[in-house]
Amino acid sequence: MSVDTLIERVQKTSQIEQRLIDNLLDTSPQFKEALATLLRESKHHQKLSQYWQAAIDVALVASHASNVTAYPHTNSFEWTISALTAPELLAELAPTDPLAGARLRGMKVKQELLYSDGQPLRSEEVAQLLGISRQAVDKRRSKGQLLAVLLGKRGYFYPLWQFKDGGVLPGLDSVLTVLAKFDAWTQLMFIKTGDLRLNNLTPLECLVAGNIDAVVTAAACYGEPNPA
Repeated sequence: MSVDTLIERVQKTSQIEQRLIDNLLDTSPQFKEALATLLRESKHHQKLSQYWQAAIDVALVASHASNVTAYPHTNSFEWTISALTAPELLAELAPTDPLAGARLRGMKVKQELLYSDGQPLRSEEVAQLLGISRQAVDKRRSKGQLLAVLLGKRGYFYPLWQFKDGGVLPGLDSVLTVLAKFDAWTQLMFIKTGDLRLNNLTPLECLVAGNIDAVVTAAACYGEPNPA
């Protein structure tokens, strides 16, 4: 779809549709003018232009397909994913991307894993909390003593639950050592998901209770069939 066609579609949207697109794209209140300017300026940068054209096109589809009428006071990742996973929108997106729904639901799962226990910490905040340097934080992460997920250019984010009383949750390093063959998101999934080997408690609940050996054993079996 051409830039001019997109601008024309944006100009024709109703006020309710404008609000939805504004939330999905996190634009300014004067979003029609802002989007038109954005598209025209990005016209000379192919990758940027393609990205914004795709984002705006999806938002336009959402504005027509979704029945979402409740808007957050501040833009919310959770609200955005809920809007984008509305059945009406997925029905529109499915012909061009059959896996769109799965990808969006996967994003929602990751958001819940990372934020359900509180705002995750950046490297600088972890350094301040533990009383060590930023470089020491990075070293602990690379050695599997701290768990962090990489969110693109935003850098590493450290789930809040792994810190306790100004230190690190006891036993976490032992568990991460056993899980070293898995990526950070998979490690996080293990720690926050109930396990049959732990009587359906999560490894995090068991670590907090001091049952470190049981969690290490469960971690060593992770990825294998659960016991009957």
